[in-house]
Amino acid sequence: MNKILRYLNQQIAGNVFDKAHILDAYASDRSILKITPKLVAIPANTKDIRKLVRFSAQLSNLNFYLPITVRGSGLDKTGADIGSGLVISLEKLNRIQEIDTQAKLVRVQAGATLGEINNTLALSGLTLPVKAHPSQTISDLINNSHADPWAGKYGGIYRYVERIEVITADGNRLQTTNCGRHGLKYKQKLNTTEGAIYRGVDHVLDAYSDVLDDHIAKRREERLFAAAHFNINASSDFTRSPISPIGYQMISQVRQGSRFNLMPLFFSAQGTLGIVSEVILRCEPIPPHTQYLALTFRTVKAVLDFLAKIELQPVSADIYDANILRQASEQGKALSFLSPKFDSGYLLLLHFHDSERKVYRKFKKIKAILPPSAHAILEDKQNSAEFRAFDKLMLNYLNSHPEGERIAFFDDFYIPRDHLRGFLAELEEYQDVNKIELSFFGSLATQNYSLRPGLPIDALEGRQLTLKLLKDLSNLVAAHGGSIASGAPEGRVKGVITTPNLTERERLLYRQIKLSFDPNNIFNPEVKLGADLRTTIRQLRTTLPEQYITE
Repeated sequence: MNKILRYLNQQIAGNVFDKAHILDAYASDRSILKITPKLVAIPANTKDIRKLVRFSAQLSNLNFYLPITVRGSGLDKTGADIGSGLVISLEKLNRIQEIDTQAKLVRVQAGATLGEINNTLALSGLTLPVKAHPSQTISDLINNSHADPWAGKYGGIYRYVERIEVITADGNRLQTTNCGRHGLKYKQKLNTTEGAIYRGVDHVLDAYSDVLDDHIAKRREERLFAAAHFNINASSDFTRSPISPIGYQMISQVRQGSRFNLMPLFFSAQGTLGIVSEVILRCEPIPPHTQYLALTFRTVKAVLDFLAKIELQPVSADIYDANILRQASEQGKALSFLSPKFDSGYLLLLHFHDSERKVYRKFKKIKAILPPSAHAILEDKQNSAEFRAFDKLMLNYLNSHPEGERIAFFDDFYIPRDHLRGFLAELEEYQDVNKIELSFFGSLATQNYSLRPGLPIDALEGRQLTLKLLKDLSNLVAAHGGSIASGAPEGRVKGVITTPNLTERERLLYRQIKLSFDPNNIFNPEVKLGADLRTTIRQLRTTLPEQYITE
């Protein structure tokens, strides 16, 4: 690798490294895996990325394989930010290049983080209304994120991406655009990689129209289901995206009437089709007022019965097992406004972007219909600091297990609302039988939930239990009409479960899409469809990464 390292450092303005301590720093993300790369590249500009990709493509033509993994902030929980070949980190491509306040548009490099973008937009009274870790890059949000907790109201990241620039598998640029019939014909006539991609995708759409028809039918059901809960608009962008972003399910959004746009394919693609290098985003005015409301219930039935009786339209509606609050309290992070008797049941945390008067009117209606065992606490001047520090309480809980790490291997799964009671009842029984604690939390608005067991993954027994839990919980989710990949796509970890469950036609469809963009299979080849159980078992990590900060 020394010759390759020296050559690449001569070719690019950024840097390429092969030192063991640097490779180790990029060998982990937020998943349960560890994969040490051969090289880590930190490009200084898009030109560097193009040169690196061209080099990998040239090597593959010589039967020397150096696969590429693009890495944003390293927060992916499914192993999609790590790889065994060349890891390209976007940490230096973080410029916010242009803001058009009148059109409410911002152009950014793919390594710009959500926090950086919103801090800059705030100076103009604008925001990108996506609820995610502030360190997540825009490339992370496009590649790895499907439905954030605010997506029910604002539509999710898909709604706010106007255009993306992608580096293709031969190192060229591709800018997505919304083509009409004539525009599509022009693209298909190009004697370039871009032309080949347009021809290939259009052919796949025709060849697998039966699979696409099934996807569209499922999405129609999901849209109607979403519209029935939390007053989500049935035509919103959130409901256009699939509940299970497995494979390349956004393919059914490429053709819309006479319009043709490749952009949907890159959402939840996890860097397997190309490297997102630049993005144009739409923005919204900053909400004039935000306020929280906490409600405590003894049972999940009481939570669901309450929500069925009242129209609330919150920005988010998050549910937390009381065990989470109890354990955080034992570590010194308590919510003093909650009753000391609230030691079992569920906390429902609602977040509103309405006027203070409107929120108070909702609060009065809520109190009028609450069951006697339930309580409601509205954010005010006295308790506001605790409400605003709730994320820190969760951070404390997720990092305080005495016997091991609360590993993020079963986050972001989907359970339909009408199955939630049955799922939680069986989950409680499973915990009792297996003597394991699986505290539950997530979003009732998007119906994406998480379980974070504390496991000693430094021991063989803990790693074996992790794999058993992955299989058992996947079966439990499936039995209740859910999907283990929903709030985020499958990656390596969940891909070993989801890929075998695809129909043969679905697998062929997704492989043809991959082939259209990446004929030499250099982009994240072991992610999504390439996930393999035997390989994944070998890649299970045994220690907590030094730089670990959970979200």
